Amino acid sequence: MQEKERIDTSQHCEQHKDDFVPTSHPIYGVITDVVMRLIQGNQDVAQIRNQTWTIHVVNSKNGNAFVLPNGHIFVFAGVLEMTDNLEQLGTVLAHEMAHVVLSHAAEMVSFMELFDFFMIAVLTALWTFLPNDGIALVATWFKQKVIQLLIQMPYNRVLETEADEVGLMLAAKSCFDVRECQQFWETVEAKQTAMGEAEPLEFLSTHPSHLKRAAHIQTLLPKALQVRQYCNCPPLPMRISGKARAAIRAHPASAAVEVAGA
Repeated sequence: MQEKERIDTSQHCEQHKDDFVPTSHPIYGVITDVVMRLIQGNQDVAQIRNQTWTIHVVNSKNGNAFVLPNGHIFVFAGVLEMTDNLEQLGTVLAHEMAHVVLSHAAEMVSFMELFDFFMIAVLTALWTFLPNDGIALVATWFKQKVIQLLIQMPYNRVLETEADEVGLMLAAKSCFDVRECQQFWETVEAKQTAMGEAEPLEFLSTHPSHLKRAAHIQTLLPKALQVRQYCNCPPLPMRISGKARAAIRAHPASAAVEVAGA
């Protein structure tokens, strides 16, 4: 696994070598501050405390970020355009770091190895009864298409949900405003809708839908806010709920303002 991680890191560095933001750039400083806040707030987590973290910022409008198992963090500058504030950026990066904490890369490799072993057994049995080259072609198509939809993508969605849950707690312990995590996914959905970009059907995606993620995160917020309070974080400001904001936009003169407490 370590050799594969080294190769993956080299490939990503080679791919983006002409677009890396220098460490003196303000964007690099902003992202570093957020990452350090997450690291310092989670020193009780061995996978974070014992990891050597390396930050790479790519000057690209791509709104992506990911963390390799060896602690190399890749953040594309477009993420800053997708997030409305540093609180949202903190929850996004916490989610990516959660994948490392949960060892999801190794888990996925083990899952695929187990599946490949299963497919070999099935193909061997088929070949015994139907020994022809057509079986190999059908089996390849079956694995790439049907199994991808029925097994691989659902499994990926489970891992993403786990990372949402753990990432929210990592962000809470680092004193980020975890309420912004739900707001982030609702905003992403709203922006895509406004631009006419239809989100892929969930069963065709490796990630849960934006609104489903927002709804699930909402159920986790009470616990996350308790964790934040337990860590002696500063009190959160009062704010108008998303539902109330929508009502105000629809009826600005008569809408009652619903306030969401910290």
